[in-house]
Amino acid sequence: AGASKIAEMLEVNSSLREVSLGGNSIGNDAAAKFGKMIAINSTLQELHLNNNLISDDGASLIAEGLKTNKCLRELWLVNNTISSIGVLVFAEALEENSALSRLGLTASVRDEPSAMS
Repeated sequence: AGASKIAEMLEVNSSLREVSLGGNSIGNDAAAKFGKMIAINSTLQELHLNNNLISDDGASLIAEGLKTNKCLRELWLVNNTISSIGVLVFAEALEENSALSRLGLTASVRDEPSAMS
């Protein structure tokens, strides 16, 4: 609940440049709020969401926000539960985003062999 509130606050905040929320058990519901915030916020330059519980569903919503974001320079999502499917979603989003210069993204879920075909 707290992370969702921070994401909502960042939709209108114009002073914060960096937010680090690693290790806060942030899941897909809050990731949806961060995705929406990323699409709207015009000042945040670094977002650290390492060591949380974000899966492919949450990653997809965050990546969607990247498509229209013009200011975020660094996004860190290391050690979440994102598989190679989530990594591909970011690859697609980056085709439309020219602002991001650093993306920390580890596929931390072992893919089943059938998912790789």
